[in-house]
Amino acid sequence: MLRSPGYGLTLAAETKNGSVISAESCSIPRGDESNPTTITIPEELAKEAVFKLLDEIYKVKESKRIFQ
Repeated sequence: MLRSPGYGLTLAAETKNGSVISAESCSIPRGDESNPTTITIPEELAKEAVFKLLDEIYKVKESKRIFQ
């Protein structure tokens, strides 16, 4: 039986001037199913991707503020 290597999520946000900011997160492939630390649940993966996207948005906002 073939197993899926995992799954991922990519989020994108478009700024008012048309620039796109994105972030992605990927699941941890299952190695040993008896070890719960190797399993990534979709909710945690989504939460990680959202925080990464918000961090990228913050970085863009800060760089614009510094260089203006």
